[in-house]
Amino acid sequence: QQGVEAVTLIVTGDPSSVFVELSRNYNLIVIGNRGKGGLAERLLGTTSSSLPAYAYCPIVVVPYTDDDGNLMHLNNTISRVAVGADESMWGMKALEIAAGFADGWGAELDVISAVPHVQGADGDDVEAAYLDDLEHRVQPLQKRYPSLRITKTVVPGNAVAALTKASRDHDVVVVGSRGRGGFTGLILGSTSQGLIQHAVSPVYVVPRKYVEAEESRPSGEPGPYKHPTLPTNHTV
Repeated sequence: QQGVEAVTLIVTGDPSSVFVELSRNYNLIVIGNRGKGGLAERLLGTTSSSLPAYAYCPIVVVPYTDDDGNLMHLNNTISRVAVGADESMWGMKALEIAAGFADGWGAELDVISAVPHVQGADGDDVEAAYLDDLEHRVQPLQKRYPSLRITKTVVPGNAVAALTKASRDHDVVVVGSRGRGGFTGLILGSTSQGLIQHAVSPVYVVPRKYVEAEESRPSGEPGPYKHPTLPTNHTV
């Protein structure tokens, strides 16, 4: 594309560690997910699953196959964007980024909030309360992007299952990451990690470290550089 500068880097070292270091100096990193391997791959970790937990900039993970090993065919245009919404600061930042991203593409934004499954009339009350809260969080974004089409959905159950299902008919799924990697993420659970393992569309992860850095940066101070300064222990 005209006006885009491409730089090729050959870097030695552990891929996850290298990309975490590079993420300090980039605005966005895009990586591929080589597949949905079994327990060994999960325990040993992969770049696509561990990087979003520790990165300092947003990460886009592009799936190569689905859970059955079928090759994925991705769209060249973005018409539908889904975002997992919660009240954490990285969840709020994911919602903000998703709204700007969808508006830039002229796409529809589906805001999805997963809630505990409660039976009976109490369940209806819980769902209504979550939907009311979701309306409140989305309202400022609707004012900022008046032409953006926003759909708000409260889904009972697990966030990973809800967003994985959304990945089937959305071009991108945006989600915040609280930064649980390795064994902690596997044992306690991580929405972003689970979604990356099963999504059939690209997953746009907004890491906690990125959000914390943005929150602490003085107003008007520029963000990361576009080109990295590599650590001395890496070879180019």
